Amino acid sequence: MTVSRPPLLRVGDEVEVGGAVHTVTGLSGSSARLSDVTGAEASMTLAELLSAPGFRMVTRPPAALPPRGLMDALPAEAADQALWWERHVVEVIAGVPPGTAAGTRPRPEYDPETRTLRQRELAKVGELAGLGRPVPLSTLQRLRLSYEKRGAWGLVDHRFAPRPGARTDKRVLEAIAQAVGEETDRSTGTIDRLRRRVEQILAGEHGIDPAEAMPSRATFYRLAAQAASGKHTFGSARTRRSQAKTPAGQFGTVTASSSRAGTGRPAPAGCCRIPARCGPARCGRRAARPAGSRSASYGDRWSAAACASSAPRCTGARRARPPCDPRR
Repeated sequence: MTVSRPPLLRVGDEVEVGGAVHTVTGLSGSSARLSDVTGAEASMTLAELLSAPGFRMVTRPPAALPPRGLMDALPAEAADQALWWERHVVEVIAGVPPGTAAGTRPRPEYDPETRTLRQRELAKVGELAGLGRPVPLSTLQRLRLSYEKRGAWGLVDHRFAPRPGARTDKRVLEAIAQAVGEETDRSTGTIDRLRRRVEQILAGEHGIDPAEAMPSRATFYRLAAQAASGKHTFGSARTRRSQAKTPAGQFGTVTASSSRAGTGRPAPAGCCRIPARCGPARCGRRAARPAGSRSASYGDRWSAAACASSAPRCTGARRARPPCDPRR
């Protein structure tokens, strides 16, 4: 036999006891206070309430609404998938899918009066497997808990959800950057002063109502921190002004020569092209001796100290040879 936990009661829930509908008006410790349609109140312990003949949950508080506008910003496929999941999750919780006509009886396997929550979840797992959408029981339970906390937004695949602040008005971002720049030569202020200045810029220069365009305080603090990063906007005034006067650093490219230093001749194939660290002994290759030159004079071009140094061997060599006399 599968047993689930007792239903979770909240103030405002409607329950049926003894054939009459009551509203939960208060919860205190292990007791509950009920009120019927006539206003008459009664008090009983939770154990008595949950074990009363004919007890059942009639209604529950509606699930939380998704954040305003976020569902509209989702791709059509992600929104349809969330609504598809909502239909199945609500059937597990309430017995009937959303949008069902009043008075419709739930299917036997999802009837809250005769089936525990665990049994309804297992029935839904079997149904989805038959539809070609198999899901583990743990996944269905996670989605149900998420729906009870956040509504349909809890069923959204958040890989497609917009980033926090991604829908912030571009004019707000520009106003924040302008306000941060103005703080350079002012005394160090607070984030609230910066917020008031941003609202003044929006109203004065853009002619929009700050109450409609400004993000939440948490989002504003994050955007302001990003705009003020490295500028000491809320730190030392001396450091902020000194850093603002620092010229931009020079940048450019450095061209490395691939020829031997001072010789103008290319390095041997596979050589690391660093004369001080590469030579016939270091690379494991013997370079061809130029015609008309003595072996000793050619070998002198490769320093014996370089051959005996601890520098890494050239990667072009398959097998490194021990240090040797370059004149050999």
